[in-house]
Amino acid sequence: MSDNEELTLEVEDQIVLITLNRPDVGNALSSDLLGRLTDTLDRLKKEKAARCAVLKGAGTKAFCVGMDLKEMMAATPAENYAFLSRGGRLGETLQAIDEFPYPIVAMVKGYAMGAGLEMALACDIRVAAESSRVGMPPARLGIVYPPDGIMRFLREVGPLTTRKLFLTARHFEAREGKEMGLLDWVVPDEVVEDFTMDLARDIIQRAPLSLIGLKRSISLLTRRGPRAATDPEITRMVRESISSEDAHEGLAAFAEKRKPIFKGK
Repeated sequence: MSDNEELTLEVEDQIVLITLNRPDVGNALSSDLLGRLTDTLDRLKKEKAARCAVLKGAGTKAFCVGMDLKEMMAATPAENYAFLSRGGRLGETLQAIDEFPYPIVAMVKGYAMGAGLEMALACDIRVAAESSRVGMPPARLGIVYPPDGIMRFLREVGPLTTRKLFLTARHFEAREGKEMGLLDWVVPDEVVEDFTMDLARDIIQRAPLSLIGLKRSISLLTRRGPRAATDPEITRMVRESISSEDAHEGLAAFAEKRKPIFKGK
């Protein structure tokens, strides 16, 4: 894709680097950008070519500052409600991130605010530069954030952090974001890209069926609690992985003290 596209892709081996490419507006989420991201993730899911995705924002000022407020100001309240609801463009994109079969790593540089922070939280792993800032500003804007979005924060970081984020509407430093459970790694700005890509390269060395089954199991168990442990889908994935060629290869490689060669079978 060309640099003037709102979303760009780069492929390295089995890693796809997805860039929100609206740096002049803090990579704000327009309806067009959300649609492109949803379509891209759906296409990558069908092609089964990428075993890890890295999501980042163009430039160094922002991962994503949230929704495109100029677009929202030009819309009617009913249009904005539909846009932000989980059946709208934002919800479709977050669902596409949730349902992408392989791990997605968010590379956070600069601001991750509002829906941009939820997008990062929807990813499986978050790596942030030390200078990054996180926050949830709906109370500054006179907006009540969609309940499904609040529920994501309650599941992932708990009610205490969720209250702190939403009710203060403050900007928090990356170090504070890590302490709050919003970020997994905080590294110096100059190494965040190398660190994130090295992490992605590690991930694609793991067994593909394991990655798919573990991500899906974690998602179901997080949403539904212990009762999901007997879900037929999880049972099927566990059984299929145990009898797979990759499981045989993984056990043999461990016994022989060598690096396994996984084929996703």
